[in-house]
Amino acid sequence: MKGYLIIFLLLFFVQLLPAQNHQEVKRFFGKSYPEVLQYLRANKATLKQQLPANSQEAAFILAIGFPELLRYRALQNKLETVFLEALYVKKGPTYANFSVGRFQMKPSFAESLERYCQKYLKYRGAKIYQYKASGINNIRKARVKRLNNFTWQLKYLHSLYLVLNHRFANKRFASRAQKLRFFAAAYNFGFLSPDNKIQRWVSSKAFPYGKNYVGKQLGYTSIALDFYLNEGLQLFK
Repeated sequence: MKGYLIIFLLLFFVQLLPAQNHQEVKRFFGKSYPEVLQYLRANKATLKQQLPANSQEAAFILAIGFPELLRYRALQNKLETVFLEALYVKKGPTYANFSVGRFQMKPSFAESLERYCQKYLKYRGAKIYQYKASGINNIRKARVKRLNNFTWQLKYLHSLYLVLNHRFANKRFASRAQKLRFFAAAYNFGFLSPDNKIQRWVSSKAFPYGKNYVGKQLGYTSIALDFYLNEGLQLFK
């Protein structure tokens, strides 16, 4: 009888862990968390239009970039966009490479993703490498505009998912959760980084202020997985 009681208690506390972690994430980000959920619900039609019809796959892709939504600030975004328009458009990412848009994407990220898709995934997903504009400055200007557009950022996020599936086609994951954490780490750390460096970043707790911050932080990939399990799957029902 005692043995059964111990097993029951262990199972009970294991079931509580995801909920406890979820509450910790929500407390850490304060009012930002419900505001982001409200934004996603208000833009549910756009999410369904730009992400796969399969609800689990759509939730998986959105979860990859979800943590970035929590640190988006409209005023800061406007200021950084001004710098991109002034410096990046004329001189490129070496001079200005700020993260902008809801998913906090850098121009250098978009450039690398576009090149990869054009080289390896020409017949899959959105043709993010195609522009109506011509000339490098005009293309950069159009890219900055894209990065401040929620629909276009979803196109980039979906393209990233396709790229990571292509890059790591031979990598074996023990579970869907493990794969999500690896993909989220690749987005946060750098999707062209070596496998071993991305894997090390999976367990890093350096979000949202970076690895040099001395205060309490959370793991980017843990937040992504927490959202997928507790909010993402419900969102696409």
